[in-house]
Amino acid sequence: MSGRGRRRASGQKQKRGHGEGTYKVLPDGRCRWQIGVTLPSGEFARKSGTAPSERLARAAVRKIVEAAEKGQAPTKTKLTVGEFVEAWIESRESLSGRTRDMYKDYLRLYIKPLIGSVKLAGVTPQRLRDFYRETQQRRTLDETDAKGKPKQLAGLGASARVHVHNILHGALAQAYSDGLISANPAAAPNVRPKAATVKERELKSFTPDEAQKFYEAARADRGGVLLAFMLATGVRRGEAIAIKWNVVNLEAGLLEDGTPYGTVDIRLTRSQSGSRVYEGPPKTPTARRQITVTGEALELLKFVKARTEKERAARLEHYEVTPYVFTTLRGTPYRPDNIGRMMNDVCRKAGVRTLNPHALRHTFVSVSGMNGASLEAISAHVGHASSFMTHQYRHSFPEERRRLTLSFSSSKPLGEESE
Repeated sequence: MSGRGRRRASGQKQKRGHGEGTYKVLPDGRCRWQIGVTLPSGEFARKSGTAPSERLARAAVRKIVEAAEKGQAPTKTKLTVGEFVEAWIESRESLSGRTRDMYKDYLRLYIKPLIGSVKLAGVTPQRLRDFYRETQQRRTLDETDAKGKPKQLAGLGASARVHVHNILHGALAQAYSDGLISANPAAAPNVRPKAATVKERELKSFTPDEAQKFYEAARADRGGVLLAFMLATGVRRGEAIAIKWNVVNLEAGLLEDGTPYGTVDIRLTRSQSGSRVYEGPPKTPTARRQITVTGEALELLKFVKARTEKERAARLEHYEVTPYVFTTLRGTPYRPDNIGRMMNDVCRKAGVRTLNPHALRHTFVSVSGMNGASLEAISAHVGHASSFMTHQYRHSFPEERRRLTLSFSSSKPLGEESE
């Protein structure tokens, strides 16, 4: 019988003895192989791949077995973590521009300096744990600021460390899938950094009294009107500064009690990574929504519209006509990092605690709940993915807790027994 006649039929899998692997010839003549090996860490892992022929498949398996017997993690590459993660980020076509830039910043500032030179094959679960601890430390960069002083890089918080872990987990999963490493060390137990708890995130909120003082100070300030609108509606910072007049209806109709109302379609958000500003649709379907505005919130929009028309008519120097509702004196939309400075200024004028802009959203949720709005209605209005998230935002105030005692009516005086 000829050599061709002795060849195993396509698709037939040949089982070998322990440690020799299994092989399957594909219809195109290539051979898929699989082998189980014990890694230097003591873990058992399965390694698989495809070779141009069965002979080369057997050679690949022998190489892996020999490497494992010598205490070496099997690998096919001399690529470093930094090199591979950089290539992985570039290959992710589905990433938005903002997310891609954020990944690159984490790579440049944390991954490359602290673990980037490590070979892929040398990354262990413990090395990743050590790396995440190192990212919490403040470091001095080689770069200098405008005054020529070395830049200081703050340590990462819990949420940011989780972001970095997700990047490494995704890249190393790809390396494992490509056969470059024997296992994904980022998937090992107790490697992923712990996410920040609600307490650690310090979900702060103004009290109703503070909210009133803040609102009065904000509406009296040109830029503060934006903050007053955020407090009155609970919209996110990025959503508020992305609102354009074409999604605003100031005369949508009347409520059942005759109160006029308007609507605002939340379709865009403005975000920032470093000095770069991005504008695009919200990430989740629930964040893309229409909100109803009444009372003070509606009056704020009408006031801003009239003010905008006056500023456009004045033809101020360097003024740009843009479609945005909340703009600078030049007519341009606000950058996200502008809002924090405005918030600090209004807090100072109002004589209240200095909180970040997101506290306005927490305050809206908390005060709305105190005023009797249901958790489900609040959740839909603010665009939360679930009412559970809204529950985490919700703060209870002392006034609410004082009213929690149940009240019952009775026709008998205290101490008188029932018959």
